[in-house]
Amino acid sequence: MKKTAMQDKWKVMAENFAEAFASDSVHATYRNIWAQVCDWAKADKLPEPENVQVTQKIIIGEKGTEVQVEFCIFADGKEISAKKKTTKKAED
Repeated sequence: MKKTAMQDKWKVMAENFAEAFASDSVHATYRNIWAQVCDWAKADKLPEPENVQVTQKIIIGEKGTEVQVEFCIFADGKEISAKKKTTKKAED
């Protein structure tokens, strides 16, 4: 399949948005989440977490948005995870 100019433009747009979502401010947000997880673990006298994994899928469309998040904490050789899904309809 031959690439078209339109496909190239969509690709550039996707790359620009991907870069924005991986910006320094996003890294700072996740560093803050890590610090908060560690603080809560310490306050509750839990073992120090090994790491936290956050998987987020956002579906944006004409009808609204859906956000799916899986938050996993790895501590004491175990994985503790929670999943949450929220949906917001587009406003007229």
